[in-house]
Amino acid sequence: MSEVLKVAKNLARVSDVLLEYYLVEPQKSVSEYGVKIVKKKKGEAENIEEYTQEYVSDDVKKVTQIIRKLAKNTVTPISARYVLEDLL
Repeated sequence: MSEVLKVAKNLARVSDVLLEYYLVEPQKSVSEYGVKIVKKKKGEAENIEEYTQEYVSDDVKKVTQIIRKLAKNTVTPISARYVLEDLL
Protein backbone atom coordinates (compact mmCIF):
# COMPACT_ATOMS: atom_id res chain seq x y z
CA MET A 1 0.00 0.00 0.00
CA SER A 2 1.45 3.35 -0.98
CA GLU A 3 0.39 6.78 0.21
CA VAL A 4 -0.10 9.11 -2.71
CA LEU A 5 -1.72 12.28 -1.35
CA LYS A 6 -1.40 13.80 2.09
CA VAL A 7 -3.71 16.45 3.51
CA ALA A 8 -2.88 17.63 7.04
CA LYS A 9 -5.10 19.50 9.44
CA ASN A 10 -3.67 21.15 12.52
CA LEU A 11 -5.96 21.29 15.53
CA ALA A 12 -3.66 23.64 17.45
CA ARG A 13 -6.42 25.96 18.58
CA VAL A 14 -8.22 23.01 20.20
CA SER A 15 -5.19 21.03 21.35
CA ASP A 16 -1.76 19.91 20.24
CA VAL A 17 -3.24 17.27 17.90
CA LEU A 18 -2.52 16.91 14.20
CA LEU A 19 -4.75 14.93 11.81
CA GLU A 20 -3.29 13.64 8.54
CA TYR A 21 -5.41 12.33 5.67
CA TYR A 22 -3.95 10.12 2.95
CA LEU A 23 -5.04 8.74 -0.40
CA VAL A 24 -3.98 5.11 -0.38
CA GLU A 25 -3.28 3.02 -3.47
CA PRO A 26 -2.72 -0.72 -2.85
CA GLN A 27 0.18 -2.26 -4.69
CA LYS A 28 -1.89 -4.32 -7.09
CA SER A 29 -2.42 -4.03 -10.81
CA VAL A 30 -6.06 -3.05 -10.14
CA SER A 31 -6.72 0.60 -9.32
CA GLU A 32 -8.37 0.53 -5.91
CA TYR A 33 -8.03 3.72 -3.92
CA GLY A 34 -8.56 4.04 -0.21
CA VAL A 35 -8.31 6.44 2.71
CA LYS A 36 -6.00 6.57 5.71
CA ILE A 37 -6.41 8.95 8.66
CA VAL A 38 -3.70 9.37 11.28
CA LYS A 39 -4.02 11.27 14.54
CA LYS A 40 -0.72 12.43 16.08
CA LYS A 41 0.42 14.60 18.93
CA LYS A 42 2.32 17.61 17.58
CA GLY A 43 6.06 17.11 17.71
CA GLU A 44 5.88 13.34 18.19
CA ALA A 45 6.47 10.63 15.59
CA GLU A 46 4.21 7.98 17.15
CA ASN A 47 0.55 7.82 16.10
CA ILE A 48 -2.18 8.16 18.71
CA GLU A 49 -4.85 6.64 16.45
CA GLU A 50 -4.96 5.35 12.89
CA TYR A 51 -7.66 4.12 10.52
CA THR A 52 -7.28 2.72 7.01
CA GLN A 53 -10.05 1.83 4.56
CA GLU A 54 -8.16 0.11 1.75
CA TYR A 55 -10.92 0.23 -0.85
CA VAL A 56 -13.26 3.19 -1.23
CA SER A 57 -13.50 3.49 -5.02
CA ASP A 58 -11.61 2.91 -8.24
CA ASP A 59 -12.12 6.59 -9.14
CA VAL A 60 -9.15 8.58 -7.80
CA LYS A 61 -10.98 11.91 -8.18
CA LYS A 62 -13.91 10.69 -6.10
CA VAL A 63 -11.62 9.43 -3.32
CA THR A 64 -9.63 12.69 -3.35
CA GLN A 65 -12.88 14.65 -2.95
CA ILE A 66 -13.89 12.40 -0.04
CA ILE A 67 -10.51 12.94 1.64
CA ARG A 68 -10.85 16.71 1.33
CA LYS A 69 -14.37 16.52 2.79
CA LEU A 70 -13.11 14.38 5.70
CA ALA A 71 -10.33 16.90 6.39
CA LYS A 72 -12.65 19.90 6.12
CA ASN A 73 -15.00 18.35 8.68
CA THR A 74 -12.18 17.16 11.00
CA VAL A 75 -13.12 13.48 10.88
CA THR A 76 -10.99 11.47 13.32
CA PRO A 77 -9.79 7.86 12.91
CA ILE A 78 -12.39 6.64 15.41
CA SER A 79 -15.37 8.09 13.52
CA ALA A 80 -13.97 7.56 10.00
CA ARG A 81 -15.56 4.16 9.43
CA TYR A 82 -19.07 5.44 10.17
CA VAL A 83 -18.64 8.64 8.19
CA LEU A 84 -17.34 6.71 5.17
CA GLU A 85 -20.31 4.32 5.39
CA ASP A 86 -22.65 7.32 5.24
CA LEU A 87 -20.76 8.93 2.34
CA LEU A 88 -20.68 5.76 0.29
